[in-house]
Amino acid sequence: MRMMATVALIAAAMTLPVLAAEDEAAKDAELPELEAPAAELVAPMATTLPAGPTTGATTGATTGGTTRAIPGITVERAGPSVFFPGIVNNSATTQVFRFASGARVAGTVTAQLYDAAGASLGTWTSASIPAGAAIEVTATQIAAGSTPALTTAQQAAAISYSLSATVRGSVQQLSKTASVIVNQTGCFGGGGLSYVEGPGFTGATGAVRLTNGGSSAGTITLSLRNAATGAELGKYTSASVPAKGFVTVTASAMAAAAVPVVPASTVALSIVPTAATARISVAHLATVTASTTATNLSAACGI
Repeated sequence: MRMMATVALIAAAMTLPVLAAEDEAAKDAELPELEAPAAELVAPMATTLPAGPTTGATTGATTGGTTRAIPGITVERAGPSVFFPGIVNNSATTQVFRFASGARVAGTVTAQLYDAAGASLGTWTSASIPAGAAIEVTATQIAAGSTPALTTAQQAAAISYSLSATVRGSVQQLSKTASVIVNQTGCFGGGGLSYVEGPGFTGATGAVRLTNGGSSAGTITLSLRNAATGAELGKYTSASVPAKGFVTVTASAMAAAAVPVVPASTVALSIVPTAATARISVAHLATVTASTTATNLSAACGI
């Protein structure tokens, strides 16, 4: 009897590995086939990092125009390129681009220029834009600063601009005449207002329209920042905006009522909502000096 029991135990022990192997094979057969890892996930990461603070650093590593995450470090990721076709410069209309950084690190904007047939004309890259700052540059300035240099005939013809940036942000394309500013941008950026004509701006008056889409009255607090540097100059808290109503306040009035008061010499403001007691949205309105008609300049394309 003992011998028979021993034989049975040995047979069972020999069977267990076979059953376990069969179970594992069955499980593997049920699992879906995994796709190969995306190239971006296995691509080598750049090892050179931008200079930044040694404590609580906010920085990133860029490879192929994309910022990649590094454990323990906050990074910025650039957005897509934006294409503006067939822009013509002439003496009657000034074509303008406004770039705003939405990042916490400095970055640059690059424009690739093309003619009407799609042939590459040249490339232009901006100076470094500080974190949270905004700049305005004309299409003429971009064309004149392109590498290689454009001929006079090329600069006078229709040029298409493909714009990209090394950090997240937004871009607008405006047309300015002696009587009006028209926003030609086909996207809506939402959130804050990147470049509002400040009390020191010449040729136009900037304003902000506060619209309450909620069911109760409320106020909104806005951070008024120097568009040239991204530095906060003061905070403005609105009067009560009625439910389903709106209030329009000029940038000069907001600057004067801010705490602390924003200098009257400030050319342009970046305006960022920081708190609200109702569902209040902001819109950027601008009126050129020779006109009484305000134009909504709120639209902006992510870049």
